[in-house]
Amino acid sequence: MLTARSALPATIATLPRHQALAFLSLFFVPGVAQAILLTVVPLEALSLLGTARSATLLYVVTGLVAVFGRFSIPYLVALVRRRFVFTIGAIALATSSSLLALNELRLLAVGLVLSTFAFACIEITSQLYLLDHVPRHSLKHFEPIRIFASAGPWTVGPWLGVYLQRAIGFAAPFAVTACAGAILLVLFWSLRLGENATLATTRRPPSNPVLYLRRFFAQPRLRLAWTLAASRSSWWSMFYVYAPIFAVTAGLGAEIGGVVTSIGTRIWLVPVWGWVGRCFGLRRLLHAGYAVAGFLSILAALSFGTP
Repeated sequence: MLTARSALPATIATLPRHQALAFLSLFFVPGVAQAILLTVVPLEALSLLGTARSATLLYVVTGLVAVFGRFSIPYLVALVRRRFVFTIGAIALATSSSLLALNELRLLAVGLVLSTFAFACIEITSQLYLLDHVPRHSLKHFEPIRIFASAGPWTVGPWLGVYLQRAIGFAAPFAVTACAGAILLVLFWSLRLGENATLATTRRPPSNPVLYLRRFFAQPRLRLAWTLAASRSSWWSMFYVYAPIFAVTAGLGAEIGGVVTSIGTRIWLVPVWGWVGRCFGLRRLLHAGYAVAGFLSILAALSFGTP
């Protein structure tokens, strides 16, 4: 019987150069689509709702709805296979961008839920294909390349979205995201990625992830890992939403908000933090990172009245 690994057509190391770059683009192009909307969507919510509090409620409600969509992805993978879940994600990305471009409150809410679901479909299936096509011993070399390739979009995108709206028109960044979804779809199908042989032949329905929560949180190390990841994700969500909103409400302007968000992302420093972690240890790096982030957040709150 063929194993899942041997049944695959190729790994990233054996693909021709142009196909390897196309595989890397499965992570780069979604970064472009996501980063360019990072600033303009919170500002659209502020414009339509009028206050930061109302924008917060919108993000909380749409985020809770999107959680259920994320939990449905394992069932979708079992039902229609990974390649079609990725396809659904790319199509949903283009569709959500069109809804967001219409600048209407109800469509904004639907577009936010759909875009979150789209990025979840793309992210989860891309990671599955990554595990299938990149040998385990090569992950340590591929991951820094993948993350560093995302540095460009995440550094320029938040400012570029606002700039395109000012220089071209309101719908410009959403048009870029819709085009990114179409490009992503073409790149994905050009790679002709196969299904994992073991998963493709199994008849057992996917397990309900909710059933594993009790077992997960019963383990101290997993609780700690979840707490660190959740707090980090929450902080970045707060920064991405409220940095541009604060810049506008304080009179600095939307473009300054985009610049602040772009500078704050700093993914291009990942190699530096990797070197620091190797030299001084990951525990010390985490301690210092969370402490500095907390201190700067408190300092920003204390100086809230002096933008």
